[in-house]
Amino acid sequence: MTPDDVVSLLGAPDRTGEEKEIELLGKYGPWLRFDREDMCIHVEFNIGTHSLKQITVMLPEIAP
Repeated sequence: MTPDDVVSLLGAPDRTGEEKEIELLGKYGPWLRFDREDMCIHVEFNIGTHSLKQITVMLPEIAP
């Protein structure tokens, strides 16, 4: 599943992040975040391939 596939299912993301490298933490793939009334959905993709890596569901009050 690619970022375009996720957007076609969930609509436009509320926040996005590009592939990047953070000193001491290493490389991170791109991500999308969808804020809903009862949850926040964070979708992370693999570096380079942009294939689905991880989905995290958080309560809105604890989402960063």
